[in-house]
Amino acid sequence: MLGQRSTQTHRQKGMTLIEVLVALAILLFVALAIVELFTMSYLANMGSLARTDLQYRAERLAESIRYMYAIYRQRNVDQPIPACGINFAAITPGEVAIPNDPNHPCWGYPLFRVVDADLVNARYELRYEITDEGQLWLVTVRAYPRETGLRYLGMAIAAKGVRYVAQLPK
Repeated sequence: MLGQRSTQTHRQKGMTLIEVLVALAILLFVALAIVELFTMSYLANMGSLARTDLQYRAERLAESIRYMYAIYRQRNVDQPIPACGINFAAITPGEVAIPNDPNHPCWGYPLFRVVDADLVNARYELRYEITDEGQLWLVTVRAYPRETGLRYLGMAIAAKGVRYVAQLPK
């Protein structure tokens, strides 16, 4: 009996090495899944940030054109707004690209501040089109991310383009 007692006292209850390794593997798997969720959440937020920024820029451009049209109607003259090149008496059809120049006399810092980055650092491109719809002018502004150079972060950024439409009564 004395021999049995000594073997029983040396046996301790606990976890084996295999059980510890299995528990660590499960913990690692769960931790990697959580890290992936954080990464996907970050990319989705960056995509939303890109779309919000593009929407803001498109809206700002459209409202600048709306403001120019209000000035044009108050003046009641057929001259374009200086440096902007928009003549509401004779609208040229087709899309017009806004130059990525923060020092542009119309779209840059001197006047409307639509563009705030130069061609190298701009993450977006802006275009507008003014069409005559009879009783009103239809202003369509497209803002979309650039495909080269400095770009927005996030998922499916190329699909984040924004189209903003405004109506100007004649």
